[in-house]
Amino acid sequence: MRGADRLGVHVEGGRQVLNRSRTVVTRLAVVVASLVAVVAFSASSGFGATVKKSWSFSLASASPAPENDSKAFFGGQTVQVAMTITNLSNNQSLGSANILIPSDYTPLSLDSVVTDPAGKNWSPSTLSGSTVALRNTGPSNTQALNPGQSLTATVSVITECAPNTSSTWTGNAKQSNDFSGVGNELLPSPSTNFTKVKIGCPDHVAFTAQPTATLAGQIIDAGTGVKAAIEDSAGQIVTISSAAVAVAIGTNPSAGTLYGTSPVNALSGVATLTDLIIDRAGIGYTLAASSSGITGAVSSGFDITGVAGKCTATPCGTATGQRATASDKTIGIASVPVGPCTSATLGCFVSLDETTGSFCGGGCAGNVIVFAPPPNQNGTATLIIQYYKTVFNGNLALVSLYKLNNGLVTQLFDCSATNPVPCVSDRSTVNGNAQFTVSLGTNDPFVGGR
Repeated sequence: MRGADRLGVHVEGGRQVLNRSRTVVTRLAVVVASLVAVVAFSASSGFGATVKKSWSFSLASASPAPENDSKAFFGGQTVQVAMTITNLSNNQSLGSANILIPSDYTPLSLDSVVTDPAGKNWSPSTLSGSTVALRNTGPSNTQALNPGQSLTATVSVITECAPNTSSTWTGNAKQSNDFSGVGNELLPSPSTNFTKVKIGCPDHVAFTAQPTATLAGQIIDAGTGVKAAIEDSAGQIVTISSAAVAVAIGTNPSAGTLYGTSPVNALSGVATLTDLIIDRAGIGYTLAASSSGITGAVSSGFDITGVAGKCTATPCGTATGQRATASDKTIGIASVPVGPCTSATLGCFVSLDETTGSFCGGGCAGNVIVFAPPPNQNGTATLIIQYYKTVFNGNLALVSLYKLNNGLVTQLFDCSATNPVPCVSDRSTVNGNAQFTVSLGTNDPFVGGR
């Protein structure tokens, strides 16, 4: 019976021996399972081994980007984003992936899918809503990405408008060619990437070079021009914009007329207005700039001084008349070069600075009614002004003459009982030239016309 007992024949003894055996087996199984888990964890956690299911996902601009930033875009633009996925595992294939386009972008199209090395067929790939579904033809792994291989998919989207923002793109990959199955996912941790909008959508116009004080009839800020930029909501110039910018007089203290080229297309986001002219003196003019679909702008105030004359015919001829200066108390002859008129848009101008008595003109000067500023005037006088006949085309009644006093312009009407001096006493033609006779009164320091 002892032999039988050792062999587990005895019922009670046999149960005891059997129970101990089961306990030992259970403990061994737990140890083995733990060892397997440790090995698996080590292989997937970098314990001296390549990760079995690692992959990478990166983005880059396939369109011109601001500041040469490969992940940056302009707002509100149709751009191409290049998405590259790479199989980094040591022995697993990558057969499919889903890339989710951020909700603040508008998906348009999946443009291309190219593998590296070339030749693998991922033509079943599609864009469905905001999901880029990357698929190979399968069913075998011959078209899948082997370890170390990659593909680049290019999508077209419309970027968001808000400047200085980032958008997160997420993705997941599987071994299967149709993104099916459970347990064959590649690690999700490398599958998040981002893009950013640095310069947003056009939001408003802003003057970046304000107009400054200028003589009537002369180009405002000649040489540099008035500048108006297309900016985003953060005040950054939208350097890809070529939008048209138009200008007009905003505040108009003297019923002046604005001449010049308008609208002007922006270059690198900035419109430069190089030939703006206002024809009447006034204090506190402003310019208003506008561009379609965005908020306009009003410039700071600026003054226009002096008097200008304008003609549109070619040639304009030569204007002559009398004037005096503070240093020359006599009223002498002045001759102003006029024409040829080369600008159909602007016409041609000659201007007089009433503070110095000097003329401004040039190759495209124009019909100025010559001015007589005798600052020492203390009695009545007669001023005779002559112009070449083509200036007024023979219609002398249409000519207006003006008195200037400290920058203020007053029109002179023909002399009558109700229009005392200073006034226009005669309009006539002498030897084919236009001639005007002006009667001056006491303390009429400045007479001019246009």
